[in-house]
Amino acid sequence: NMRDNDWLIYAPFDELECPPSANSLEFKVMSHDVWITLRFSQRAKSELYEKIKSLLKEVYQDIKEQMRRIWPKNDWTERILNSMEFKEEQAKRMFESINEKIKEDPITLCTLEGYLIWPTNISMYKTYTVLPGQNIIAGSLMVNVGIGIEIA
Repeated sequence: NMRDNDWLIYAPFDELECPPSANSLEFKVMSHDVWITLRFSQRAKSELYEKIKSLLKEVYQDIKEQMRRIWPKNDWTERILNSMEFKEEQAKRMFESINEKIKEDPITLCTLEGYLIWPTNISMYKTYTVLPGQNIIAGSLMVNVGIGIEIA
């Protein structure tokens, strides 16, 4: 809760950081290894396509590395992982979907990273999210109600 330009905290946070630039918010509860970081940025639509391409390439690289750590090492696994590759058509479709739904230029992106333990352990990184049972969501750029959300 913010009142008179001060945060009023009703939870046992160890750290809460919200710089005057108003483009990020971070909080930590070190005793439970919980942390969340929100970063806001604006992108001109002319720059967004390249950002999406770059992010999707990172997604493929990171997800392959994550799967190599989890999956058994054998020829079958390697064939599957080697078949996973970035295709520019994916970036084009994602950009067209965003461009169709969001008319404003520039648009605001929110990057969310963190680790939560309740109600279940969730690790959120720039290019993928790990749910219980090593279930992984990757490339999760969502668009709704005029804002893009980059789940990281």
